[in-house]
Amino acid sequence: MLTKKAIFFLLAFLGILSIYTSAKAEFGSESIALPEQVEKEVLAQANTKITNCDKQDKSDTTLLFNTNNGKTVRVFRTRNTSPQQLLMNIYDSKNRKELAACSPAARLTQPNQITYNTKVQNTVYYATVLINKQSKIEGSIIATDQNGKRRLWTEPAAGEVTLKLRISD
Repeated sequence: MLTKKAIFFLLAFLGILSIYTSAKAEFGSESIALPEQVEKEVLAQANTKITNCDKQDKSDTTLLFNTNNGKTVRVFRTRNTSPQQLLMNIYDSKNRKELAACSPAARLTQPNQITYNTKVQNTVYYATVLINKQSKIEGSIIATDQNGKRRLWTEPAAGEVTLKLRISD
């Protein structure tokens, strides 16, 4: 009788101990994320960062897209300026700085393509949105020198490109 109780007690103790150690191992373990996953998550969070332009006033966004290299392009109208006044904001989340902050932008319309441009210091930025041959909307951002002749870099849009036009546009 004593041995049956001792064996039962020992088995119960070992069962509780094994449950405790497995639970402790689950809570103590940390998942290992690949560096690419972490970088993409950080960039996605940075692309939603509130910029200086957002702090000024509520605005009407006309064009919005992100690039693979972590830049966010936004063209918008503020509500307390004239409806024709366009501003461009370009935020580089990798370097955590604004390349163009609330810079006045001009619009150039061509068949199946709209280009917004702004000049900041010695660089001209072109944000282009177009409808390709497959009837899909594509976007890109191009940086050139101050004369607009020498291309410094080009980045295509990654993911969704939002383009909102008014009837008067």
